[in-house]
Amino acid sequence: MEKAKLPDGVSQEMIDAWKTKYGEGKVELMKLKLDDPRNETLDVIARHPDRIVVGEYMRFTKDNPDKANTILVNNLILAGKEKVLADVDFFLTAVAELSGMINIGTAERVKL
Repeated sequence: MEKAKLPDGVSQEMIDAWKTKYGEGKVELMKLKLDDPRNETLDVIARHPDRIVVGEYMRFTKDNPDKANTILVNNLILAGKEKVLADVDFFLTAVAELSGMINIGTAERVKL
């Protein structure tokens, strides 16, 4: 499998440090793609959310959704955050992807 090209300013050492801090398989390259009319792509590095970030996010989703979305971006995007925060289209695209990283599984229930 071909190795992904890292965004400008991101080194393999940075990736390795993030993997050590957040866990193997918890750090990803995200390619944020905007459709017409802009047709732009922004590469960012993001991590999977932990319980603390999910708790903060959920705390504000109903009463202050913008704050909830900003919590996701500020805590989960490790590289490229400034560009995401400065552009509403990239911000909304990032939030959609980041919120999708909140892994909610299923359970089987059996009556006893």
